Amino acid sequence: MIMMKLIFITITITCLMFFVSCSTIEKIAVSSSSPMINKASSSIEMEGSWESFKEGVPGNLKLLEGLLSISPEDDDLLLSLVKGYSGYAFAVNETEDLTDKFKDKEKRDHADLAAINYSKAIGYGLRYLQESGVSYEMLSKAQRDESGISNLLSRKFGHTIKNHEALFFTAQAIGGLINIRKDKMILVSQISVVRGMIDWVCSNDPDFYSGLCEIFYGAYETGRPKMLGGDPDKGRKIFQDAIKKYPDNWMIRTAYIEHYLIPMMKEDEFAKELAFFEKAAQAFQASNEWSPVDNHLIKNSQLRLYQAVAMKRYELINVIKKTIF
Repeated sequence: MIMMKLIFITITITCLMFFVSCSTIEKIAVSSSSPMINKASSSIEMEGSWESFKEGVPGNLKLLEGLLSISPEDDDLLLSLVKGYSGYAFAVNETEDLTDKFKDKEKRDHADLAAINYSKAIGYGLRYLQESGVSYEMLSKAQRDESGISNLLSRKFGHTIKNHEALFFTAQAIGGLINIRKDKMILVSQISVVRGMIDWVCSNDPDFYSGLCEIFYGAYETGRPKMLGGDPDKGRKIFQDAIKKYPDNWMIRTAYIEHYLIPMMKEDEFAKELAFFEKAAQAFQASNEWSPVDNHLIKNSQLRLYQAVAMKRYELINVIKKTIF
């Protein structure tokens, strides 16, 4: 009987060691490959087809979530998921929502999907922050003090592209959710947290992603009435200056249309922007197909996805332009 118990204990310990070892090996494998996965995910920015992005990204995000379940504290995977869900909500869900938005539909299914995906991005982003000892409660408390959020983030984070991406896209996800759920004051009251996080990134990296800072600041100024601290004229200048500074980032133009020209009923300027896209559309489509003649339309390949998103938004806006003005 004693011998049988010893054999049982030995077998049990061996099995436990086996499973622990397998788990450890899996975690090591994921941790060693996640930086490469994160770096490789940046290649999606060179995708010139909005439809391919829409269809291809969800499966990749589910794969990343599976890997994260093996290594829950892996900051490279967390970062990839923050960027992935936030980017998908903006590039796909919010793009598809434009028609319903400008038609003032009460039921907006695509906006609901955007809210879900932004929420997922926020969840992963807050887990990234938590790895450096920063909770949302700390950010919320710090917003009450001038430069409080900036000081908090500077104490906890170094100025690396990885940290900049994590903080910016987490903030962008919160801001996107606020923009969709404007009727929820508990969310709207968090805009200063978003502003503080964006300021921390953009004050140290003003050229972040070739104009994303300007898109945020332009929308921030034009999206609030003057009585609530907004300044549409300032926002307009931010957009116009950004278009000149980053001419290949066409998302700046569509943000300008969406957040300023349409709300302010600037029909003449609206027509000029649509004329730009009409001229660019054929050349952009041609740039996605092989040709023995070099096509110089895309000067920065890292902006191809931005251009693809902008072209899709132009197509949708162009269809409903007669109902806008």
